[in-house]
Amino acid sequence: MKRIIAGGFLLLGGILLYAAAHIAAAQDLVNIHAWSTPPGKFGTALRETGGLAASRIGIALGVCGFALLVWESLLAAWLAPALGKMRAEVARRNEEFDREFGK
Repeated sequence: MKRIIAGGFLLLGGILLYAAAHIAAAQDLVNIHAWSTPPGKFGTALRETGGLAASRIGIALGVCGFALLVWESLLAAWLAPALGKMRAEVARRNEEFDREFGK
């Protein structure tokens, strides 16, 4: 449960950081008069406001948070019953082996 909460906070923090960096860049667009074609006008504004690093960190936080949420909520819920059945089968076979061959 703690990992689900941590994943939610990471995802929310990543979204907020990403949005804040892009809002700051969008507000600075009116001050951009010269830019080059590969990053474009918005990319130049993002770089000039210092939001490029913040944007990348926001993406990384969001991906980590989403991965934690998916792992803890979906995969763990699907894997837990299968692991329980496997453990029960191993315990049953272990008891059977002990009965047959002794300790």
